[in-house]
Amino acid sequence: MSRASWGFNLYAPTTVGGWKRSKGYYQLPHDRKLKLSEIHAVNCGITVDGFPYLKGLEGLEKMLMINSKMIDNHCLNALQVVSESLTHVELERCPDVTLKGVLCLARLKNLKYLRLHQLDGLTSEEWERLTLNSKELFPNCDTVLGAADFIEAEHALPPPS
Repeated sequence: MSRASWGFNLYAPTTVGGWKRSKGYYQLPHDRKLKLSEIHAVNCGITVDGFPYLKGLEGLEKMLMINSKMIDNHCLNALQVVSESLTHVELERCPDVTLKGVLCLARLKNLKYLRLHQLDGLTSEEWERLTLNSKELFPNCDTVLGAADFIEAEHALPPPS
């Protein structure tokens, strides 16, 4: 097992070169002709150690991190390695993400869509400040924030019971 597959632990749906891989343990593609366009990290063990391996993945446009317990502020800061291509980020139920991590996302140059939901690391006051300042922080980005704005999507998990 390569360090890239160990650090990124892609046991998640991915889209590579137009082909969707729905289940299984995958390494990042070695063939640079293939473009990894999406990573759906749902219930995944992604760690900060794996994010540097995203560098050079020019086609990575969409990153979903849902119920990923190991995602933290350092991981969000490390997304800078794909800041040129990343346009869509969704974060949900990642308990170690705080306002500091969310603010790192403001440095993603081409971000067009950001959805944040059930981030227990943010206080209600921080959610309120984030809601009030989202257009300033993410000027060219559609933002969907908080539980009231939850969007049902095929990739989203149902709310905990």
